[in-house]
Order: sequence, then C-alpha cells, then structure tokens
Amino acid sequence: MFKVFTNSLTLRTVAIVSLAGLFFITGTVTASATYVTNVSPAKNASAGIFTCAEGGKCVIGDAGPGGGRVFYILEASTKSAWHYLEAAPDSWNSGKADPGSVWCSNNESFIKALNSLATPVRSETSSSIGAGAKNTIAMLASCSTGAAHIAAAYNGGGKYDWYLPSTEELNQLYINRNALGIFASGNYWSSTEVAANYAKSQAFNTGFASFSMKKSCARVRPIRAF
Repeated sequence: MFKVFTNSLTLRTVAIVSLAGLFFITGTVTASATYVTNVSPAKNASAGIFTCAEGGKCVIGDAGPGGGRVFYILEASTKSAWHYLEAAPDSWNSGKADPGSVWCSNNESFIKALNSLATPVRSETSSSIGAGAKNTIAMLASCSTGAAHIAAAYNGGGKYDWYLPSTEELNQLYINRNALGIFASGNYWSSTEVAANYAKSQAFNTGFASFSMKKSCARVRPIRAF
C-alpha cells in the first residue's frame, strides 16, 4: 500500500516548508496492495485491498482521501511524492456555489517570491502542473485576502493542504469537470499571475482562458495533491 501523506500538511505559516517541499522531493514509491474495484470497504480491509481514498489506485472521478474527486493522474513513470490531484467537492462551500473573490488584495504589484523581501519585477509564479501549491504559498505571503486564502482555508477530509490551482491544473479541472460535479458558468481563478495587476483565469462555460485583472471577481475551487 502506498500512502503519500501520513500526517496532514497545512498551508498555515508553521507548515509552509513542508507543503512547498511536496512538489520537489522525488523518490520511488512501491505499491504492494492489490487493487480491484466494486469491493466493499469491509472486504477491502480484510483482504488488503484499498480504495483510492484509502491509498489504492485511482481513476478520474474517484473519491480521494480529502473527500474530493480525482481529476488528474500523474504519469506512472514520473518520480514524485504525489501521483494524483483531487478537487474539492461541489458542496465544499457549505453546500453553496463556488465563492467569488478578487485574486489578491495586493492588485498593483507582483507577489513576492518565497523567502524574499524584494519586490519582484516579473512574476515568480508558474503555470505548470504541480506548481499551484507553491504559487498559493507565495500569494498567502503577499496578500492579506483573496482567492488563495479561500482555497487554503478549506480543510475537507481533515486535510490542510488545499490550494488554488495553477493555470495548467485549472485546465485539467475544466477538461474533467463532468466527472467532478457542478461548476458555475463564469471564470475561475488560477494561482498564476501574468502581470503586476493581472492573473490567469478560465471560463468554465466555454473553456476560454484569459488574463483577468486581479481586482476583478472570479470563482474559487480548491485542489490538493496526494
């Protein structure tokens, strides 16, 4: 059985280093469990067979350990401390629609890089899959309120490592949206900025990605890696 997380990680200040390290520590993961589908949890426990939420093999749409739905699977050959991304369920916001927010309370300058006090002259965020957590941590350090704070405050499944997706993670969320429940028709924020006062967003009614002013309002859906 492989379990990526044995202890909950948090986006709060005391665990920033732990979460940032999630995406840069590499290693080999050996899965020793036998995986089947359509087996009851009771039988799973007795037979040494595990569901996706329990640490077993996952497919798109499966329930993850944080109570969300799997929307991205990392290539099996890729060495990583995580192998799946799950999105918060559509009921995560107390059963209401995904909330809207400005991207960041600081909407006139680039967010600062991690462990840096200097005001950057270009964006230090990334669009890549796997970059959303690091982007979010940087946003939390540079913004007093905004989309990153909403995503990071979610603790579904008793997990404290939810974050705002990067551009490419957000696009995967859009591609697999039909397996994940209900989304609003408007724009959703990514954690990727493109200018001092602009960040990337994507419309979930059309799939169109655009640059949106940080002070404008877009929806938030948290994700996490495991």
